[in-house]
Amino acid sequence: MRRITELEVARDLWDHLPLGVLVIDDLGDVRMANERALLMTGWSSIDEVAGRTVFDFIVDDDLAFVMAGMDRNVDFSGVVLGPFRLRYIARDGSTHWSECWAYEAPPSVGFAGHVVTLTGESVSDGLNTAMRGIASGVELCTSLGEIAQSLEKFPVVATSAILAMDDTNVLGVAGTWPLDLAPADRMDGTPWAAIATHGDGGEIGIGELPPQWREAARRAGVNAVWTAGIDVDGRRRGVLVMWRRMCPPPTPNQRRHIDEALAVAALAYSQHDHRTHLAEAAQRDHLTGVGNRARLAQAIDDGLAPSGVLYIDIDDFKAINDRHGHAVGDQVLRTIATRLDHLLGPHDQLFRIGGDEFLIVSGEAGRPVDAGHMAHLAERMVEEASQPAHVGGTHIDVGISIGVAHDAERPHLGTLMARADRELFGAKRSGKRRWQADSDLLLC
Repeated sequence: MRRITELEVARDLWDHLPLGVLVIDDLGDVRMANERALLMTGWSSIDEVAGRTVFDFIVDDDLAFVMAGMDRNVDFSGVVLGPFRLRYIARDGSTHWSECWAYEAPPSVGFAGHVVTLTGESVSDGLNTAMRGIASGVELCTSLGEIAQSLEKFPVVATSAILAMDDTNVLGVAGTWPLDLAPADRMDGTPWAAIATHGDGGEIGIGELPPQWREAARRAGVNAVWTAGIDVDGRRRGVLVMWRRMCPPPTPNQRRHIDEALAVAALAYSQHDHRTHLAEAAQRDHLTGVGNRARLAQAIDDGLAPSGVLYIDIDDFKAINDRHGHAVGDQVLRTIATRLDHLLGPHDQLFRIGGDEFLIVSGEAGRPVDAGHMAHLAERMVEEASQPAHVGGTHIDVGISIGVAHDAERPHLGTLMARADRELFGAKRSGKRRWQADSDLLLC
């Protein structure tokens, strides 16, 4: 029976370590590397790495630190060095933090040198990066991508992605998707479709996938897929999809990290929703709920170019406040806003731009409205708003006047507003509770 050599024992140990292992000689040239080191650095075989100087794998900024240590000419025989953190360079040029240790190579390797171990960026490191981004308000997709990629630190995980879901529809992909089929293509029977709205997910081998997905997975070199749902306030918002090189289910430690990633993803969604809510609230009139001047200004900045404008003023609103009080006046404002909003068409937008003034813009690029629509809308609004408002058992006599401007050439919104404002003044002088337009085409 052949005796197993010390070198074979060492190599077997290195290959089973959850660490990258490089064995370098005294000149700093790589002589040996385990599979984990190749995986971390993106190389396919030891033949591609052997003979390269280890300095090729270290980021320039950290190289000075390593060289300074070597220049001290200290005898490190029998000494374990570390841990120290530095960044290494993968084959694709990407850089990654690593916690490193180094110790004298055993005599069995046949040359003088050192064994260097590399610990890849941990899942926790990746999640901490994502957390910092969430706190600083980065885009939701960016945060979800960082969360997904943090799970690629597991040795058996090829790629990881988070699918943003709306019921059974895939809205977007954050992270890395390795297959040449998009996740929204022919979703029936896929594990992410199975838990798009509810369910726990889990791991299946590619043999259990629908045929077209099974073949795509084989082309991508993955053998299993693991899924889990991301829920926020009882609603499924996304699905985590990890494509794995090997089929064994996640270990308890890996499952703990996965649960942490799901929790951070839920937090990212919650923070995104909160910021969206605040942004929308800042552009809504707090009293009536319709768009405010800030929303109108944003629409103008976004290129709003309507073909028609209705400038609306509540008749004798000051008298209502003086007679019934501001609380009643506020309710009248809400009532008028509700009535106007109820009459809007799909291409109309309502804004409150002053104390008792509202603006409706109609038609945008690609969605024009004609003069007849403007006339019909103004007529109905005057009629609807002339109904008494019921506030606390009191019938309040209300009415509105409207100035209308329409121009198929879509001049600047400010120009249309000025024209509509002039017509509003004319409607007021003509007796109120009526509308007036700046074009003969609109006159009744």
